[in-house]
Amino acid sequence: MADGQTLGYLWVSITEEAAGFVPADAAGDDGWNTAVAWSARLRRSKAEGLTALEALRAWTDMPEEPRTGRIPLGSARTAPSVDDLTQLAQ
Repeated sequence: MADGQTLGYLWVSITEEAAGFVPADAAGDDGWNTAVAWSARLRRSKAEGLTALEALRAWTDMPEEPRTGRIPLGSARTAPSVDDLTQLAQ
């Protein structure tokens, strides 16, 4: 989220070491640019030894950043699959 707009959805698997970002269609190019920034951030965290879930928890409620926005406290939700999350982003 940036400036009150949902840019997309950061996801992590709690059963596998997997994570990603699904851009919101309504965010247009900003959503896709944010996806690139989150991918880089996730790779850095993994290189630092953090699991995807640990990284997500560390980033929650941090100040907004220009390229990634922010993860508001209390915004975590459970989705049955990445496909369901992709449908939500449309």
